[in-house]
Amino acid sequence: MVNSLQSYQNTWDFDRLTKKDFSELIEEFLQTKKSSETQKAYRKDVTTFFNALNISTVGELATLPVYELSKIVINYIESFKKTEEHRQDRVHNPRTLNRKAYALSSFFEYLVANYGYPRNPVKVYTPYSTPDKTSTQDLETEEIQHIRNHLKEKYESAKTSYSQISNLQKLLIFSFLFLSLRRNEIAHIRRDDRNTQKWFITIFGKGQKYKYLPLWKKITEYLLAFREKKIMEWFHSPYVFSPLRNNSTWDTVKPITWTYIFNLVKKVTHKLQCEGKIEGTKKITPHSFRTSFVKMALNKGKTDIEIMNTTWHSTSQMVKYYDSRSPLEVNAAEITDDLFE
Repeated sequence: MVNSLQSYQNTWDFDRLTKKDFSELIEEFLQTKKSSETQKAYRKDVTTFFNALNISTVGELATLPVYELSKIVINYIESFKKTEEHRQDRVHNPRTLNRKAYALSSFFEYLVANYGYPRNPVKVYTPYSTPDKTSTQDLETEEIQHIRNHLKEKYESAKTSYSQISNLQKLLIFSFLFLSLRRNEIAHIRRDDRNTQKWFITIFGKGQKYKYLPLWKKITEYLLAFREKKIMEWFHSPYVFSPLRNNSTWDTVKPITWTYIFNLVKKVTHKLQCEGKIEGTKKITPHSFRTSFVKMALNKGKTDIEIMNTTWHSTSQMVKYYDSRSPLEVNAAEITDDLFE
């Protein structure tokens, strides 16, 4: 048994790898991921998996043959599966299961590529089918107008300079949400990214790619007014959106967080739902605005390329994925209407 284990360990760079602390190895792997959100999600999934196995050192991992680890991975992923009580083949959380598998697979692929680990034990996993349409609920044009009018009124009726800055910041954040930007993209817009003379803004987005977004006249005016008001009140930050108050660290130079944007969306939309201006049953998140943008753009006859130049989706298939319109709304059957008059 000892000889068998030694033979197994000799097939990969066992000595070099076991000198590493396990948490150090995970962090080394995470540095290969560009997005901070991906790093955060993968850190949680990979760490939780090894904690569940009660593995805390690389040496302990080395004692597990890959074929055994494959079984353990499958059982671990399946333990999170949620199914319909009387229909076990109907899985309610396929994306969650697949995400955990992708995170673990990516980690083991890193070990294979960099340390000669025998093979990826997650390759035996068969991903679950996922819906070909997003489940994110969208907003109707009228509901978006209610949000804009509410925020505009709050800004224009503000009595103090601080209140004006606070409400204008909220109005601008929602304006960028209307333009289908992601939370992280909005939070990290820098003052130098704006070109208020040619009316466009540079966005450093997902996948560490730059995209350029044209700005309509009103948002440019708001940006200029916001800048002047912040300068007058001595709010100095390289970021367009920064905390106006920070009672824990008093640091107002850093950017706002994506959590702040999420909570802002929930607060504003909940208020308008209570007033009956947004359908009360809708679960609105920042991503709802990206779905809404795609829907409105398609309804206005915009091409996939035009939409992708704004949303920065990589394929037309992703545009179709975010097309939340019902098949009854977009249906060629209407061309036969004249035949039955």
